[in-house]
Formats: sequence, structure tokens, C-alpha cells
Amino acid sequence: MAHRTKLRVTITGACACAAMLMAGITPLTLPAQAVGHHVSAGRTAQEDPRARRQVEGFISEYHDASLQVHHEGKNTITVRSEYLTPELDEALAAWTEEHGVDPVFRRDEVDKYSAAVDAGSDLAGHEKIVLTMTFEDGTSTDVWYQVRTDNYLIDGLQDPTP
Repeated sequence: MAHRTKLRVTITGACACAAMLMAGITPLTLPAQAVGHHVSAGRTAQEDPRARRQVEGFISEYHDASLQVHHEGKNTITVRSEYLTPELDEALAAWTEEHGVDPVFRRDEVDKYSAAVDAGSDLAGHEKIVLTMTFEDGTSTDVWYQVRTDNYLIDGLQDPTP
């Protein structure tokens, strides 16, 4: 079933892109690409995709580790230690104690799929990525990630400010 969904997303994206090109419309972003169970949003040609790919890789591996189906048998603690700075990992542990739910998914439920988009960079050597997680009940949650551009470790993860 998952294979059919990936194929449908790929074919739909390819058909939409071909239709735009035939109509003389140049797409500004690439169509969404399936990444495991997650969906990666497109990017413009000027953006550096490494920070977004880091967040996508993290959430995909964290998702699989949460469900105990990680292809290398990793757990969530191991995945967090590979992708996050030690300071962020400690802050997320404290967040869990305060809120009583998973600090990455922001609830006790694993997401159904996610979409990551670049949100820009700042002068302090960071890229901002917004990850929208959608859950089984159809609700979604945005989480803002901050990725260091010198080593691509994630050093910030927070809810959007109102």
C-alpha cells in the first residue's frame, strides 16, 4: 500500500510538472518528493538544501526509532544524539519532564507524515526549517528547527511563536 502511495505521489508530481511546462509555465519549486513516510516540500534554486535534508533525515529516523522499526535498530536516544547538539538534547529531556509527551512530536503519538520547508538563514550561521507534522486524526503541528551551518547539527527545536 505504501509503495502505491509513493508511486502515486511521484506520478502526480511528474504529470503536474509536465503539464506546466507544456503550458509554458516555469515551476518555481520542485514537486513534493516522497521521503520514506514523509513528504519533502520543494525548494527554490537559490536555497541550500543541506539543513532541510538534515531535519528530514532526523524526523524520518526518529519516526522509525519511535515505532521500533529503524533499519539499523537505533532507538530515539541514539538518533537524537546523532542529529542534535548535546545542549538541545538536554533541553528536550527537560521539555518532556515538563509536558509529559514526546519532545519531538510534541504529543504521545507518532506523526503520519511530515513536510519540511526552508524558512531562511540568519547571520549567526544557522538555517531555519519549519517542519509540519500531520497526525492520524488529521491535525498538524508546526515545529521550528534551527540547524548550524558549520556542522549541520540541529541546535534548536521549538513551537512557533504566536
